[in-house]
Amino acid sequence: MIIHTARIGYKPKGNKVILDITIKNNPLCVLSPTWKMVKDFKNHKISWDDYKKKYYKLMTERYKTREKEFRNILNIPENHILVLVCFCRDKNKCHRTLAKKILDSLLF
Repeated sequence: MIIHTARIGYKPKGNKVILDITIKNNPLCVLSPTWKMVKDFKNHKISWDDYKKKYYKLMTERYKTREKEFRNILNIPENHILVLVCFCRDKNKCHRTLAKKILDSLLF
């Protein structure tokens, strides 16, 4: 399986599965950050490096209690592409890129 990222509104073509990982639209998603993390980063209360540390810590904690949800995300047909979507304009400062790295590491 291949994992891509895109902004909300992306129109898939072909064998693609879209997963909205935003706290706003999908607050129960195992890959969604917390509102506090999002607000603190957007309001410049924490740096991108701090946000990354918090996100990775959150994902580690969630994996311990919600491993099945992580595995279910990866349980799409091999010939499909999973596309993680979020509102952020800059993919280099967005949790969808961090989530992709986490899921990629679980694939191997």
